[in-house]
Amino acid sequence: MLWDKVKDKTIGLVMTDYWKSYNEMIPNNILIQSKKETFTVESYNGLIRHFLAIFRRKIKCYIKSIDMMVYTLENKYYLCKNTTNDEIT
Repeated sequence: MLWDKVKDKTIGLVMTDYWKSYNEMIPNNILIQSKKETFTVESYNGLIRHFLAIFRRKIKCYIKSIDMMVYTLENKYYLCKNTTNDEIT
């Protein structure tokens, strides 16, 4: 289970939406469920999947190296910070 892999790490808070399974996995003392707290990150995740093929759910588009994923995200972040929306697309 995913939570078993991270439960020994130091975790301040876990912010999720209201999916029922989160209550079953994550301890209540660190769990905050709120659409307000997850809206922005879900929006960013959608933009990343839209612009970067390696994050799309297709069989032939996948990450072959963690380093390449980091470089790709850093490059996209740099482009977003230094260009307008019209120039990115």
